[in-house]
Amino acid sequence: MAFLQAPPPTWVTNPPPQPSLGMWLDYQGAYVISQGQPWQGVEISGGTPGTALEVSALAGAHSTSAPADWFNERADLLLGYGVLDDTPSELDFAFAANLVINGSSYPIYLGQGADLAGRDWWLGTPYIVDGPAWTRDEKGYLHTPDGLYVLCKDDGGYFGAHSNAFQVITADLAVNCEEA
Repeated sequence: MAFLQAPPPTWVTNPPPQPSLGMWLDYQGAYVISQGQPWQGVEISGGTPGTALEVSALAGAHSTSAPADWFNERADLLLGYGVLDDTPSELDFAFAANLVINGSSYPIYLGQGADLAGRDWWLGTPYIVDGPAWTRDEKGYLHTPDGLYVLCKDDGGYFGAHSNAFQVITADLAVNCEEA
């Protein structure tokens, strides 16, 4: 899966320039995988300004309820590519990470499963009791706790290696994130 920097919407007249976003994923070591499947960690590449942040879990692919239960118990707000469900009922694996955008760190959970359309990725935000929390706007976009960045699904036609990609854009340009 990947995190992509979204360009400003093309239909906005004279949009402000989008600052370059440097992104990184800091894998936290906490994970759950379906019983009997191998887990060899997470590989991360790219993420320098102007490049996609690519995330690969080195794991087996057999969906069960245990990874989905772990993910759903920890995740408050979700973005996902599941075709039939609002939350995953089965996943191959799930893990905790920090998404780092321009030096600011945001805790997230990632998980992968399968549905009728193929492999599906899910992103979840943690429950936060004290302090600022992630929020979801009326379009379904997730806003970082500090309000600087917005994450959305990349439904705008970026296929191939990134058919399961999430877009990241600054909050002031998130007029229509997935069509940017």
